[in-house]
Amino acid sequence: MRSGARYQGGCATVRRATVKRCRRSLAFALVTVVAGMPTLAGAQSIQELLPQIIDTHDKVAAAHSRVEAARNRARETLGGWFPVLTLQNQTGYEHVERPQRMSDPSYHTWQSDATLTQLLWDFGGTNSRIEAQRLVLEQTSSEETAVRQNLMQEALTAYVNLLRAERLLDYARQSEDNVRRQTGLEQARVDRGSGLSTDVLQAKTQLAGAEARRVQAEGAVQIARNRFEAVFGFVPPSTKGLVALKGPAGDVLPTTLDTALARARDANPSLRAAMAAAGAQRAMTGSVMGERLFPRVDLVASNALKHNVDALEGDKMNTSVQVRATWSINLGMTAVNSLRAAEAEAQAAGHSEGDTRTQVEEKVRNAWQRLETSRANARILANQANIAGEFLDLARRERQLGQRSLIDLLSGETALYNAQADAYSAEADVIIASYALMASVGALDMGQIR
Repeated sequence: MRSGARYQGGCATVRRATVKRCRRSLAFALVTVVAGMPTLAGAQSIQELLPQIIDTHDKVAAAHSRVEAARNRARETLGGWFPVLTLQNQTGYEHVERPQRMSDPSYHTWQSDATLTQLLWDFGGTNSRIEAQRLVLEQTSSEETAVRQNLMQEALTAYVNLLRAERLLDYARQSEDNVRRQTGLEQARVDRGSGLSTDVLQAKTQLAGAEARRVQAEGAVQIARNRFEAVFGFVPPSTKGLVALKGPAGDVLPTTLDTALARARDANPSLRAAMAAAGAQRAMTGSVMGERLFPRVDLVASNALKHNVDALEGDKMNTSVQVRATWSINLGMTAVNSLRAAEAEAQAAGHSEGDTRTQVEEKVRNAWQRLETSRANARILANQANIAGEFLDLARRERQLGQRSLIDLLSGETALYNAQADAYSAEADVIIASYALMASVGALDMGQIR
């Protein structure tokens, strides 16, 4: 990618500067997509703005909260292998009627119990649930990464588009001012009797076209400012306060489409999230099987201190340690339905993973093609701008010799301004496409932005 020194100012109007100077200034403009104005002290760069929105944006905050929730649920499931202590204390009155009883059948009683239960085995149910929650945590973490990268790409695109819109508006205004000035000069010649009325009318036609292009450029600037505000939360009073943005370094961009696809399969956060979600659903199948179809085996240790319980006057202490197997069976065999539902959900998650993989590969292929197309288009339009400048140089000389009409000269000047604007816009497309490719493979981060 061609990127370099910051563009220092725009071309002067064609009537006030030579075409050679215009082409030299254009060369500086094409090597980087910048605001087209000198950077002022205290200007803000994209590297300064991005952390502010990424750390505070609602999308990122929501994704981070989901990660925290998943992390705590994962810790919660680990508790399945920790012992559970149950404490119970009860007091009240008891009345017992039987042949041999205390003198008073109604008496005050109380009882305190402590039970420690340790899971020994549940046929993989707890382990599967722990694995499922671990994968859910991995899924939400990947989703947070995807949100951050998508927001970063949105911010970069909004930043470049605002700079581009302002620069194209400058070109449109310069073109309109030049046509209006030339039209006024020709009208003065007609008033003196040395010009042609038809040239004036044709010049006014050119002026109307230049005005229309300027109006469209003004609308594009407002749209770009609206988008900038939606992403960054503010609108800069002028692009003079925004520092030039260049594309990522060439060594971080994939060199071939196959390389880009391979990197996306390994690192794309959306694909990694889909893979984790599918794995979590498969793990939940094992959890359902262990918890619904098989018994649960626990080691249970208990101690109970009783006072006047069961018509036995005085204190009594019971202590026991035992292995307990619990098997809850629904006679409607709904456990089979639970297992089938879990298997169907796992299959659905697997299909979703495959669909996400296809979409990611398509996104990478499209991003690669857009970058290739943008690069080729930028080269062609830069050449077109050079040719337009050469034509205008010759047309001005022929105009001085009386071999060119005013309309020929106006057409050449308008073509040069339009070619410069198109070439500049094409370079902006290259910058945007470069970062879009990095985002599609899942490799976009702050370290690659310059």
